[in-house]
Amino acid sequence: MLEQNNDDILRCVDNPLPHTEGTFKSITDSVYYRSHPVYQIDQKALSFVIYYDDFEFTNPLGSKTHKLAMFNWVLINIYPEFRSTFKVHNLLAVVMTKDLKEFGTEVILESFISAMNQLGKERGVTLKLHCDDRVFRGLLNTVAGDTPASGYLGGFKEGVGVALHPCRRCNITKLEMKENFNALFFDLRTLDAHERQKCSIPKD
Repeated sequence: MLEQNNDDILRCVDNPLPHTEGTFKSITDSVYYRSHPVYQIDQKALSFVIYYDDFEFTNPLGSKTHKLAMFNWVLINIYPEFRSTFKVHNLLAVVMTKDLKEFGTEVILESFISAMNQLGKERGVTLKLHCDDRVFRGLLNTVAGDTPASGYLGGFKEGVGVALHPCRRCNITKLEMKENFNALFFDLRTLDAHERQKCSIPKD
């Protein structure tokens, strides 16, 4: 997963930017990142962002379109000024969208999930860099995507226009959303309730 012997990347990993309490300049300053159990063990732990989006292409000899799902990953240990450059974005998976919907994200990203689980353990993963063995630990920091992609990955309806509860953070209805604009009036979703709702959805 980590390109071996890339000194520029290794320099960023070994020399994380200083953090000023209360100042948020990068995702590495977030409370989630700095309070994560893996970061507490290893403050040079690798941290990943993956991005998912669908795109369509058309055969130039016909009118049929094909929809593909694309997953990319970025190592956020890389300094922010280099993080958006093309060369640090890595292809994780490309799959027909219909296959993704049929088999599920867990199957398509099985090897990536396994790698994250290994990196998240206290013993980490040992890689050989410059002829020396080195232990790396890591975590999945963020999964990003547009609204349909994020809805699908979270187990929600992809189109907010057809959802009775269009918000992924709370249980507000479309009608209530037009009447209230203060979060104090919203009934926030919980992970337990979300898992119960997913389990109660009938399978086709």
